Amino acid sequence: MSVRSDLIVPNEFTLLNRPQLIVEMERNLNGQQPIQTIALVGIGGAGKTTMARYYARQQITNLIWEFNAETKETLNNSFENLANTLSKTEEEKKKLRELKDIKDAQERENGIILFVREKLKNLSNWFLIFDNVEKFTDIQKYFPHDSGAWGNGKVVIVTRDNNIGNNNHINNTVKIGELNSEEKLNLFVKILSNGNSKPLTLDQKEQAQKFLNEIPPFPLDVSIAAYYLKSANVSYEKYLKHLKEYNEDFTAIQENVLREATDYTKTRYKI
Repeated sequence: MSVRSDLIVPNEFTLLNRPQLIVEMERNLNGQQPIQTIALVGIGGAGKTTMARYYARQQITNLIWEFNAETKETLNNSFENLANTLSKTEEEKKKLRELKDIKDAQERENGIILFVREKLKNLSNWFLIFDNVEKFTDIQKYFPHDSGAWGNGKVVIVTRDNNIGNNNHINNTVKIGELNSEEKLNLFVKILSNGNSKPLTLDQKEQAQKFLNEIPPFPLDVSIAAYYLKSANVSYEKYLKHLKEYNEDFTAIQENVLREATDYTKTRYKI
C-alpha cells in the first residue's frame, strides 16, 4: 500500500533549485534513530514548505503525509483525513465511524490519534511533514516520539520558531535563509519567462538585478514581484513605488495574482 498527500510544489519551470538544502536535509535525516526528526526553520516566505514537499516527493516509502499544524482544528482535520485514507477494511471503517461519533472532543481526538498510530506502526519507513508549526507543544501529543508505539520513519517540522532546535525530540535543524543574488535572478527570470525565454541581455540582466536589490531576498517576495509584473505589465519603477507606498488595493491584487499562480496567498504584509 502506498499512501501520499497531494504535495503541491511549483512546476519545473518556476521551481527554484536549492540543491545544497536538499543535501543538508538528506544528511540530517539519515541518522541511526528509528524516528529521525529535523526542523526546517526560517521566516515566512523563505520556502520552507516547498523544500519539505519537494524532498518528500523524492522519497520511496509506504506513506508520505503532510499535517497542517496552523491551528488545532487543521491539525485534527489532517489526522482525521489520514485515518480515513488508512481505513481499508470494513472493520477499520466501522471503528473509525465509532470514533468520530464520540461526543467528547478530547476523547475523540485521542481515539483518532491512537488509530493513526496503530496503522503507522504496521507500515515501514513512513515520512511525515508537520507544516506551519508555531511551537512544539502545539503538536506534542500528535508527534511520533516512540518507535515502539509509532514504528519507524522520518519527520520534518516546518516552523518559524528558531528555538525549536532546543527540543530533545528534534535531531537537527536546517536553516532556510535568504536567497543570494544569483538565486533571486534565476527564480525571477524563470517565473517571468515560464522557462521559455531566451537568455537576458547584459542590460536586461543589470536592470533586473537592480530591481531585485530592492526586493526582500526570499522566494515569496521574488515570486510575487515576478507574477505581478507578468500579470499587470507594469514597470519596475511603478512596482517599487506601489511596494513602498502601501495601500490595500495593491495588496489585494498581489494576493489575487499569487492565488492564481500558486497555492500560497499570504503576502509579505500579511505575514
